[in-house]
Amino acid sequence: MEKTKTSSYRLEYLDWVRGIGAVIMLQGHVFHAFLRPELKTSGAYTLSQFVGGMPPALFLFLTGITLAFLMDSIGMGLSIVLLSLMALFKTAERIRLCAVLGLAIALLSPVISEMDWSGVPWIVRNYIIPDYNSFGIFPWGAYLAFGVSAGSVIRSIPRDATERCMQWAALLGGVLILGSQYMANSSFTIYAKSEFWLNSPAQVLTKVGVLLVMVSLAFLWTRYGAGEGWSWIRQFGTTSLLVYWVHIELVYGHTSWLFKDNLTVPQTVFAAVLVILLMLAISTMKTHPDKWQAVLSNLGWGVAPRPDSAAGD
Repeated sequence: MEKTKTSSYRLEYLDWVRGIGAVIMLQGHVFHAFLRPELKTSGAYTLSQFVGGMPPALFLFLTGITLAFLMDSIGMGLSIVLLSLMALFKTAERIRLCAVLGLAIALLSPVISEMDWSGVPWIVRNYIIPDYNSFGIFPWGAYLAFGVSAGSVIRSIPRDATERCMQWAALLGGVLILGSQYMANSSFTIYAKSEFWLNSPAQVLTKVGVLLVMVSLAFLWTRYGAGEGWSWIRQFGTTSLLVYWVHIELVYGHTSWLFKDNLTVPQTVFAAVLVILLMLAISTMKTHPDKWQAVLSNLGWGVAPRPDSAAGD
């Protein structure tokens, strides 16, 4: 069977985007958990949380891209059909359908917010209604749908057309950002009520525009600027799920009770750097355990590997 263009479901430039998202996520959560409450009106905190609002959309978008590749895999087809009806459509059809689905979710989010959901169990509401404390289908499902559309585009184009595709993606991203901001600042609206940071289609499309620009720039960087060898940003991207679960326990768990709501801005910046470095160490332990074992052995802290000759005993 012919392999996909990536030989797997991982693209190097997407790892860079995941890695950037992981770093943004780490600093955002450290500021949210450790900074003193009275300092959470400062410019530093506002900037941290403004930038920190991108990773959820980013990871959902990239998950959608990954799903688009999995849907084209014969070996995974049945499993994906159980997860999404989009697996039943051809790649070219999925590009259009998922783009329309993402736009529909974004446009319907304010309407869903205004509907009366009082008779619906809270666990169902959390999966559907826009909320600041949960990731409901509206509007967060839009990022997944747009990601599947983007992944289907990447999957369908020839390898030598990828750079041109990324140029168009960057242009489209810029148009979405400018157009969405104009829409958000305009007095004209079709909704009785809409909150920009909760359910506004303008916010969703702005973030999608930013994501398209990020993916395009990451592609250009990996092709012309990154060079060969190890990258700490890409390292985060290859283990983003591990980093997520470990840092949640570290930052919001009982182990960090001494620092919660207790640090100044400089102290929080220092704590964020330490958390990022610690997560980087854990990430490399996952992917390069032999190198860490060698380092610890040289320091006298680890168990030295058995010599090859011992295998013949």
